[in-house]
Amino acid sequence: MFAMTGWWFVFYKLQERVYCLMPALDSYAENYHPYDAMLISLVVLKFISIAKKIVLDQSSMDVFMIDWEMPKMQAYKRHAPKQSVNPWRRLMVCNEMNELQQEKTISTEMVLFLFLVISEGFGYKYWASMQPTLSND
Repeated sequence: MFAMTGWWFVFYKLQERVYCLMPALDSYAENYHPYDAMLISLVVLKFISIAKKIVLDQSSMDVFMIDWEMPKMQAYKRHAPKQSVNPWRRLMVCNEMNELQQEKTISTEMVLFLFLVISEGFGYKYWASMQPTLSND
């Protein structure tokens, strides 16, 4: 997909004289059938890749947690047996780690704002138009 759209961008938008035209829109099935087939196969393969990633890679994980909290000793008894660390603390640490893994790190609003700044602010909004130049003249 990247190579195909890159080829159209280079040979259609960056030409000085018009020698490469976009395919005609009157026969959609003839002109865009290879593109549609490639897009459908790309979506199916990406779905299989994501399913494999979820089932095989993300569903099995080894987590090693090291808790450096020392067991509490009774200060007034020298030979008293050691008390172990509270098991509820370990459970809370594991739950907190699970909650932190679900945090979203990419802001949708920021991505849309950056797209707006790049397309409108830097003047790249005409790169997707049906004309063989990069400007709107």
